[in-house]
Amino acid sequence: MKFKLKKSLFELLKNNVSEAYEYLQDINEQNEEVNFSVKGEDIQEVQLLINDEIVLRGMDKQDTVNDLGLKLYKLYDEILYQKNNQ
Repeated sequence: MKFKLKKSLFELLKNNVSEAYEYLQDINEQNEEVNFSVKGEDIQEVQLLINDEIVLRGMDKQDTVNDLGLKLYKLYDEILYQKNNQ
C-alpha cells in the first residue's frame, strides 16, 4: 500500500513511533511531502503501534489527550483515510 504524508507527519512517525517506521519501504522525500509504502499485511501493525503511542505518551494519565496525542491522532487518521481509499 502506498502512502503520502506531509513532511511534519512523517517526521512525527519517524521520531515518535520508531517501531512502526521499521515497516516503511521505498521512502521518497519530495519537498514538503514523503511517499512510502507498507506491505498490506503490515499496515494493521503500523496502526496498532501508532495507537500504542497515543495511549502510552499521547495521554496524560491515560485520560486527557496532550499535544503529542493530538498529533499522533492526526497521523493515525491520515493513514487510516489513505488505507481505506486505496
